Amino acid sequence: MRIDNFMVLGKDNDSIPRPHQFSEMDMRYIKEMNLISYELYDLTKDRGQKDNVFPQHPDKALYERTINNQLKAIQETGYYWKNLSESNSKKKIKTEWVKYNSTE
Repeated sequence: MRIDNFMVLGKDNDSIPRPHQFSEMDMRYIKEMNLISYELYDLTKDRGQKDNVFPQHPDKALYERTINNQLKAIQETGYYWKNLSESNSKKKIKTEWVKYNSTE
């Protein structure tokens, strides 16, 4: 999430196998996920987002609350895709799901 000159990241308790087709498992996960750690980058000084300033930032509680509130809003009011298939946990390689232009 971008707030003024800061990029705030919330890391979740992700346990979904990657890569796979978007499935019902993903929708349930999005609706139930929680953020468990945070990162904060000052984009005026660190455009490459290499120096996480969250631990020592004086307003870290504000940034944490803001991103948690945004996640909660998405979980409560975001579109819920219906009739998705259950995951078959079969991993696909990129060429199986990305179409490449063979004339290039």
